[in-house]
Amino acid sequence: MRTFLLSNLLLLYAWFSQSLSSDSLVVTQTPDVSVQEGETGSISCCWKGTPERVDVKWLKSQTLIKNQKFINQSISSQNEQGNTCSVLIFARITYRDSGRYICKVSVEIPVLAKGEGNGTTITVTARETPDKDTIAGLSSEILGVTQSPDVSVVEGETGRISCCWSGTAQRVGVKWLKNQTLIKDETVITQFRVSQNESAQTCSVLTLAKITSRDSGRYVCRVSVEVPVLTEIKGNGTTITVTARETATTSTEKGFPSDVLVVTQSPDASVPEGESENISCCWMGKAQGFGVKWLKDQTLIKYENVVNQSTVSQSDQANTCSVLTFSKIKSRDSGRYVCKVSVEFPNLTEIEGNGTIITVTARKTSTNNAEAGVSSNTLVASQSPDISVLEGQTGRISCCWTVQAQRVGVKWMKNQTLIEQRIVINEPEVSQNERPHVCSVLILTNLTSRDSGRYICKVSVGLPILTEVEGNGTTITVKARHHHGLAETLVVTQSPDVLVQEGENGRISCCWTGKAQRVGVKWMNNQTLIKQRTVIGISQNERAHACSFLILTNFTSRDSGRYTCKVSVEVPILTEVEGNGTTITVKVRDHHGFAAMCSTNSITA
Repeated sequence: MRTFLLSNLLLLYAWFSQSLSSDSLVVTQTPDVSVQEGETGSISCCWKGTPERVDVKWLKSQTLIKNQKFINQSISSQNEQGNTCSVLIFARITYRDSGRYICKVSVEIPVLAKGEGNGTTITVTARETPDKDTIAGLSSEILGVTQSPDVSVVEGETGRISCCWSGTAQRVGVKWLKNQTLIKDETVITQFRVSQNESAQTCSVLTLAKITSRDSGRYVCRVSVEVPVLTEIKGNGTTITVTARETATTSTEKGFPSDVLVVTQSPDASVPEGESENISCCWMGKAQGFGVKWLKDQTLIKYENVVNQSTVSQSDQANTCSVLTFSKIKSRDSGRYVCKVSVEFPNLTEIEGNGTIITVTARKTSTNNAEAGVSSNTLVASQSPDISVLEGQTGRISCCWTVQAQRVGVKWMKNQTLIEQRIVINEPEVSQNERPHVCSVLILTNLTSRDSGRYICKVSVGLPILTEVEGNGTTITVKARHHHGLAETLVVTQSPDVLVQEGENGRISCCWTGKAQRVGVKWMNNQTLIKQRTVIGISQNERAHACSFLILTNFTSRDSGRYTCKVSVEVPILTEVEGNGTTITVKVRDHHGFAAMCSTNSITA
């Protein structure tokens, strides 16, 4: 009897599967259309068949714009060809609605089936304005749009391009696009009126700060008015070319060539530490306003605007300078300083100087000075030799120095990482003919293997000048403590690899042999901790065999992976042993799970 029922179920399932295959779900869309801006347009998506539940998605440029569900469709909803349709309607269509629209149709009952249309392209055209309408005045001839010419800008600078139009409209929309992508949208409102026989000039400016090579491209502005009718005019475009910074000195801009803007810097200088120094950046040019940037190692350290108050004739060339001042110069001020001079009108131009190198030298200290003895040849740091320490013990290493300074800074580093910092102050004064021997001791308690490494001390004094000396380093090696062969007696084994069916339950085991009374067990999946427990109660006088079980219920494909257990004891010393791992493979149930289950039941019976 059960076999007869199973056969009927399989036949019924096969009939449902064939009633709506992907081949029978044929989706068609209306052909491409062209619609005037402001009108109403519609496109349709149709399919054959009478499924009970249908999902329809409309997409434009892979973006979902409409989602519909059709439930219990009657035959009366079909058209003459026996198709059912979804209609996408556009009221007062605009040019933003232009594009390709694709519909995707899917059914879930009795089986999943999907179909996709071939797409419909909508082209929205501008509505023509009557030539004789006296209140219009916004035809393409009157709404004239012009853009600034192509420009070349140095990377990191600010670029500006303009879009200007002439017309009598008081409210204008301006859109800036790069490679058909909208990057700026603004509305410009003019407060004054212009007579019919005059043409006002209004502009929108696109500013790009700290321009990069990604900003290179063609920028197009679109100017539109809505009253009396919607009209949009496109500019001819402006191409921005962003050049690398190193090519700035050879660039030439229209209206202000590089041979007019000449930049020179003061020569290289060597300055003793603590003194004052000035370096200059001078230029010749006919502009009245300049921007000056001072940079050190490509980092901006000063910016100023220089304005020439006097007017220079076209035949003369004014010489203007910017000065960078250092008071009480320090060793960290050493480096290359570059100035960049820029003008914005008539076009953005920037010229870079050849640079000035400042070298700060250490000030020589008199040997008879009471504050002397802190140069690098008198500040000597030495460290204790390398040591080897058992795990759990305390280690001490020292760093000693000879110097007459009363205040010394000490830094202890391990692998370039600061681990301790202190200030050592010598209270008693030492005579001129003695060299005190002072030490700093680094104490490490309860050493572990992680403390192994090379330790370096850095000794520094601040008076009369900053001086720092580094020791030769001390290597600490931490050895594991052996305790009656515990690593050999702590043996860990895991259950073999298993294959399970999705939705089932299962468990895997981790067993060990040893004499420890307190054992920690960690279960890891792909190096991630998923379970941790402590097992207590193993006799001292026997070789106990204990296990920990990891139970997993309702297996899913995410549970597949390698499971490793780590068994550890803390007494007498920390010891951890890892098992060889157990791999769990979760097999996904067949898509027709009920058929497979029925087949299993009939075989069992």
